[in-house]
Amino acid sequence: LPPCVPYLPHDNASTTADPTAAAVVGLLNARLTSLLAMRAPEFWQHVAHDASLRRALDTYLQFRRRPHDGDGGGGGGGGRGG
Repeated sequence: LPPCVPYLPHDNASTTADPTAAAVVGLLNARLTSLLAMRAPEFWQHVAHDASLRRALDTYLQFRRRPHDGDGGGGGGGGRGG
């Protein structure tokens, strides 16, 4: 499989507003679809040894905005400490 691309904060842009963001999401989707279609031994081989896959997943989980994140770019890790 070709290397994965990292997911960066600007990739959260609307896919209609930013074709680059759409391309990144499309590449990640295609790569993960191929990965999930593999037999278990091949899948785990890629998961264990593909640094680009780990980076793509790490950056996606770090930067992807979720519906509950709201619109603001507010700082910090959130939480209501107490």
